[in-house]
Amino acid sequence: MINLLPTPLKKDIKAARANNILVKYLVVLFFGAIFLAMISYGTFLILDSLKTSASNIIQDNTSKSAEYLELRSQVQQADNQISGSSNIINQEVKYSKILTGLASIMPSGTVIDQISLGQDVFLTNSSITFYASTADAVAKLKNSLEASAPSGLFRSVNFKALSGSDQSTVNGYNNKLTVDVIFNKEFAS
Repeated sequence: MINLLPTPLKKDIKAARANNILVKYLVVLFFGAIFLAMISYGTFLILDSLKTSASNIIQDNTSKSAEYLELRSQVQQADNQISGSSNIINQEVKYSKILTGLASIMPSGTVIDQISLGQDVFLTNSSITFYASTADAVAKLKNSLEASAPSGLFRSVNFKALSGSDQSTVNGYNNKLTVDVIFNKEFAS
């Protein structure tokens, strides 16, 4: 087939075909851009809703953590009170043990006239006055008191005064023994 069309017309036909292809590409490109814009907008909406829900969760957790911090401070305060109480309980002194220990080392025929027990009995001398019915009971009491020091009921025992008389001083107990002692705290714990 022989092409008898003039050359400018041939050029115009080629340009028309090229324009036709370019228009098709532009249409495809335009719809592609619209499609990408729709996907981007959809992604933006999804991310925005995720951001909103995440910020709500953060606010909820912040309020819960404030409640937990308050609860934690209350628990810490209770724990401090309990540890303070346990320190007090660990330092408890049972004066009844001192009295029963003292009664166990006293021989028969002896009585205590006066004794003062307080927190300072483990640090300083405490004076105890005993009365005995016989001189033999005084000797037994003195030996018992010496035997209970230094690792038993007393840390130290010092005899201050011993007196005896024929007159009854305390209901038939004629002999008086005054002793300075320092009690052993481990015995009373």
